[in-house]
Amino acid sequence: TVRWRYILSPLGDFSIKKLYPVVVVGYTANNLMPVRLGEFVRAYYLGEKQKIGMSATLATILIERVYDGLALIFFVALSVPILIAAGALVSLAGTTVYWLIIGAFTAVIFVLAIVMLTVLAITPKAIVIVTIPLSILPERIRSKALGIVDLFICGLSCLKSPRRHACIFLFSIMVWAVEALVYLLIGLAFHLEDVFNGTVLIAAMMLMTASANLISSIPASQGGVGPFEYVAATTLELVGVATEIGRAYVLALHVVVLIPVTLAGLIYLWWGNFTLAQLVGKSGGPNNKKG
Repeated sequence: TVRWRYILSPLGDFSIKKLYPVVVVGYTANNLMPVRLGEFVRAYYLGEKQKIGMSATLATILIERVYDGLALIFFVALSVPILIAAGALVSLAGTTVYWLIIGAFTAVIFVLAIVMLTVLAITPKAIVIVTIPLSILPERIRSKALGIVDLFICGLSCLKSPRRHACIFLFSIMVWAVEALVYLLIGLAFHLEDVFNGTVLIAAMMLMTASANLISSIPASQGGVGPFEYVAATTLELVGVATEIGRAYVLALHVVVLIPVTLAGLIYLWWGNFTLAQLVGKSGGPNNKKG
């Protein structure tokens, strides 16, 4: 919430108290609905509470997601050398080049994404890239679409400053470090420290945090259920955790990650006299008034 408030700051002064329920409701929708509909729910819900354009809010959420990817890739770059030096990734023998290619390709995608968003934010003429495909639309529809594009680019305003880029990246590192700490604490409950020493255990948790959440970022099942478990358990096997222990740990971990925030979001919705179905239905596309 603190990070999102910082990204939103060029658009207005939003309090943590007001933004936090919006964030929780968005994550709840992601956990209960497929294809990450929670991002649209969050954008619409903020518009209902703070009267901010939906497309501008979606731009700030997109910035979050791209920096999430960059932070997780940073975790991979930090943890893999430690695990290799400790001999904990022997299961990668023979496939190292394959995984390096996948990692490099993923990193390039996120870097290109942030570069493109920054170009749109700082170069007004770059809007042509977006508006050219709209020229085939009828005038009435095109004018509304251009208004939505303008609001979206307005939502990218925080990318105009290199200092803000650095701050968002640091915020993202802290967000995922806290997440990795949760993974570590639950790992201690499963006695994973019997498999690794201190530094290697931390590196393994960082790698699993990165791999499981990168795959979960692909719009698919509710809460990433399925892909998260498979990739997290596979990562643990690569670093030497027994299959049965790894799978049990991952199932417990995902329950801990999903259930509290989902319950909190449903309580916030009840408190605000909303239902998730209402928000999903109304956030299916930008409306005429708010874009």
